[in-house]
Amino acid sequence: MAFQTSLSLLGLSLLLALTGCATRQVKPLLPTTAHGTLKQSHYQMRMTTDDGVTLSFTVYQPALAPGQTAPLVIHTHGFGLSRMKRPYLSLYGSVMPTGQGAEAAWKRGYWVISFDQRGHGGMDGTGGKIRLTDPQFEGRDVSRLIDWAEQHLPQLARNTHGARVGMIGESYGGAIQYIASAQDKRIAALVPVTTWYNLEYSLAPNGVPKSGWLDLLNIVGDWWNWNKFDPALKMAYQDTKNGAISASSYQFLKTHQARWFCDTGQAPQADALIIQGFRDVLFPFNEGISAYQCLKQAGHDVRLLGVEGGHLQPGVQRSPGLELPAWYIGKTMDCQGKMLNIQAMIARWFDAKLKDQPAQLDQIPAVCIDHSPVQNSDALQPRVSYPLPALHIHAGGGYEWLFKSTDRLRHLFTAQHLPAHWQQPQHGGQRPLLLPLTRMNATQWLTGIPRLHLSIDTPTTVNNQNSPTLFVSLARWTPGKGSYQVLNEQVLPINLQKLHYRNQMLSQLQVPIDDPAKGIDLPAVNAKLKQGEVLGLVISSRSRYFGRSSKAHAEASISGYIELPEMLPATAAHQ
Repeated sequence: MAFQTSLSLLGLSLLLALTGCATRQVKPLLPTTAHGTLKQSHYQMRMTTDDGVTLSFTVYQPALAPGQTAPLVIHTHGFGLSRMKRPYLSLYGSVMPTGQGAEAAWKRGYWVISFDQRGHGGMDGTGGKIRLTDPQFEGRDVSRLIDWAEQHLPQLARNTHGARVGMIGESYGGAIQYIASAQDKRIAALVPVTTWYNLEYSLAPNGVPKSGWLDLLNIVGDWWNWNKFDPALKMAYQDTKNGAISASSYQFLKTHQARWFCDTGQAPQADALIIQGFRDVLFPFNEGISAYQCLKQAGHDVRLLGVEGGHLQPGVQRSPGLELPAWYIGKTMDCQGKMLNIQAMIARWFDAKLKDQPAQLDQIPAVCIDHSPVQNSDALQPRVSYPLPALHIHAGGGYEWLFKSTDRLRHLFTAQHLPAHWQQPQHGGQRPLLLPLTRMNATQWLTGIPRLHLSIDTPTTVNNQNSPTLFVSLARWTPGKGSYQVLNEQVLPINLQKLHYRNQMLSQLQVPIDDPAKGIDLPAVNAKLKQGEVLGLVISSRSRYFGRSSKAHAEASISGYIELPEMLPATAAHQ
């Protein structure tokens, strides 16, 4: 009897599954009331793309009276994750801010579609292989969803271009917004959160792969989503294990980023509320600035919000309080002394752009950097030069976790004082080299992009083999007290061989490269420097973000200067 019952349950399950697969291919049955109004509800759908891939998505139907229309917000997920299948007991419905933003839009009278990108979502997800926001595959899927919505969703708000559409998503789900909007003018409003503008800069700055993050992304993308990497993407990852990215991988990935569309005169066609984080080593705040500049130059309304968090590398960085362990953006921002709620700004953005409520924009600043006095994008650019001494350096960094603890312990038993030689380079040898730049006479904010003009000469024996990688960071320290602190945990690798190889390869592929005479941009920082602190450079031979490029020791002769944004006073409103 138990066996027969099990067979009956199995048969019923198969029947329901087959019925579900069949109904997902046709026009949905829309929940309505007896008076013809649309009821608030959500349901699962599938469609088949013209290249034979099953695209899975969840439709969130708003409560609408007869004759009332609603715009569409498309939500998608981060890399390795999946769509918001339900508004409760789910990662995006309960925890992730981008999912909460989409859910809030649904409850305020928007159609919402949350979809699985190719290779994501598991057994009930979207088929195909992950090609990393390929315009011809993942990019076109967004347009396919909009086409489906125009055919199947009643009372959908429209304009002369078609459906009125906005998008929201973080990381992987942010990058696809730039690409989709460059290809489809129906998309009018974007909310890209902590994502990339220049994929090559994000994954391999100066030709040096971020091995820590790349290994993690491979595990999430090709192991958690079992064997879902496209062969070309697998090859690109294998290249990074050898410490570089091949020409074929650059060729494969060059169109998978907003920068390519901006460089070729095909900038995204939507207005954008860009949210980017300063602790994000994977996609630094520079990416948000570059996207902001591109869309501004294309004539769009763009707002830039700088938050503290972003992606945090597990095992290396920590989230504050009860925030998610590997990614966070917070709930509020301090904009010129006024606390603004991020979800409220997202809601106002969609209402202004998709429901013709322009007054909502008055509550969204053009540029807001959390706690910083910076109010416009020009203030983020480097302006003030600081010379670097000509030095022959020997730098380490392998046991810095131990040495920094020793620094703090030693200074517990000594009176704080300003050494006479505080302006001289410190450490080196087994430790990183500290190069003081200036000492703060008053508390000030440093916010924006540092630009390094550095000449490097390496020993002949090294030049003929492997050039050392120098890891450069901005840091602060108080002479005679504690140890140094790297600003926003950011670092930039510089390896002459890899930089030359990278520039030569990009030139051959006709990919624009930055003029070397303009210097090298370090990751942007946002820090309040206190009176008496020293601001300086840290040069190390090791970085936990770039494990495969780290060495026990680096030797080189250096000279040059660094440009920093103008520092602004920390008033009572910017504490």
